Amino acid sequence: ANTQVRAIHAMPCPNLSALDGGRLADAAAAFEDLRTLPLRPACQAHADENRLRIDDAVVDMLGLPTRRARESVGALRDQWCAEPTVHGDNQEARRLLAERELVDERG
Repeated sequence: ANTQVRAIHAMPCPNLSALDGGRLADAAAAFEDLRTLPLRPACQAHADENRLRIDDAVVDMLGLPTRRARESVGALRDQWCAEPTVHGDNQEARRLLAERELVDERG
């Protein structure tokens, strides 16, 4: 998508400086637990348990309604990974997507 630079100012963004000390401490602890985890290539994010753990930590840090937020983030992750421009010619990504019926066998 094309977005003009001026549009950046209107994009919603969490105000992380507004987080209370307890939530920041929890986020710091989660970061320490997660920062060295190995990650699959981004095009396989939908099948990467470590990326799911990171997403869950962000949902918790932001204090979002857990179930709904995790479902929404999961749906966005699946849709993004199913985009041909994301998975490209990565055969493993397409196989994993097909297993979950996110794309057909042809990708």
